[in-house]
Amino acid sequence: MKTTAATLYAISAITVLAGAAIAPALGSIAQNFPGVNPILIQMLITLPSIMVIPCTMWSNSICRKYGKKPVLVAGLLCYCIGGCGGGLADSIWTLLAMRALLGIGMGTITPVCHSLPADFFQGDRKVTVIGRMSAFITIGAAVCSVGAGWLAVLSWRASFGIYAVSLLVLLMVIVFLPSPKRADAPAALTAEPVRLPRTVYLLGLTMLVYMAAFYAFPLGLSMHLESAGIGDSRTAGYLFALISVIAFAIGMVFPKFMAFFGRRLLAFLLLCMGGGYLIVAFAGTAVMVWFGCCLVGIGLGGLTPLHYVLVNRAVGKEATVKAVSVLVAGTFAGQFASPFLLLLIKTIPAAHLNLGLYGSIGSVMTAIGLGLIPVLLLTRAAPAPATATVSSRTSARISARR
Repeated sequence: MKTTAATLYAISAITVLAGAAIAPALGSIAQNFPGVNPILIQMLITLPSIMVIPCTMWSNSICRKYGKKPVLVAGLLCYCIGGCGGGLADSIWTLLAMRALLGIGMGTITPVCHSLPADFFQGDRKVTVIGRMSAFITIGAAVCSVGAGWLAVLSWRASFGIYAVSLLVLLMVIVFLPSPKRADAPAALTAEPVRLPRTVYLLGLTMLVYMAAFYAFPLGLSMHLESAGIGDSRTAGYLFALISVIAFAIGMVFPKFMAFFGRRLLAFLLLCMGGGYLIVAFAGTAVMVWFGCCLVGIGLGGLTPLHYVLVNRAVGKEATVKAVSVLVAGTFAGQFASPFLLLLIKTIPAAHLNLGLYGSIGSVMTAIGLGLIPVLLLTRAAPAPATATVSSRTSARISARR
């Protein structure tokens, strides 16, 4: 099972690489295609994320028909061809087509990957794997972005070579990842579709809001530091690295983190992230900014795996792909919505209270975290999720049809 877990970590490390990896090469790409509308150049970053959202909608159906491992292999092939193929494009439209194919591959592999811990692991081990997968998402994005930046120095075409790492991941999937057990294909196809509980959709919505808030953080950090006279773009780069390292560390020890805080974990993480934003917003010294970013890293490192753990607890194995797809759609919709969040904050009254971007987001997240405390104190712990009930009902339907 160690090789299975390692394969899941490797897949996780490339799941958020799609859009931002070629960001350092955008200037060179624009120079190579003179006269092209700047919006099309920016779409090279956003198009993969846009394509992910509709792709998650059919991932559950194709997994029921063909099985998770074949779908994962097909998705990785699309990912590799779409990613590396961009470096061979001779027109902006070919390049956009390759980016769309990359998004299709990403939208295929991400929900399948995050549903696999429920197939191979149980109990605390499953929570451990989910936490470490989130950790590798964070550190993988940081490492691959740096690698793409170095390749961009050679050529804008070379920057697309970073996607070749998916070939190694594909090899690991073929060699080390066992095929998850699944119901008989005809029976699975004729069984009634599993309805997801409202909790899953609520978690998808909170993931969207949380991701929109998080991805708004780096957009204005360097300008905020320069206006406050406590740093510059180089300082912002160091702060992003700090956040990634702390988020990675939290993901690696997430089960212990979850066991210690219990039901209070969500409130604690929201208070950490909200407090971090507020400290960055009103910090007068570099030390306070660094401390605020530490809190943001703790929130980032815990909130993502917590969402996936809660979704796994809310549904049975037969519904994990469908349920995880909701979270994945929320994740990438939040990334896409982040720039619009900046525009919204400029128009709301909070902007006139000198709260700014970080103060506005931090105030909302802190208020939600504080609001959860009395709710948690006045309510009992929820009973164990009816995972077995859902599974047994589905199994009964399949048996009855047979």
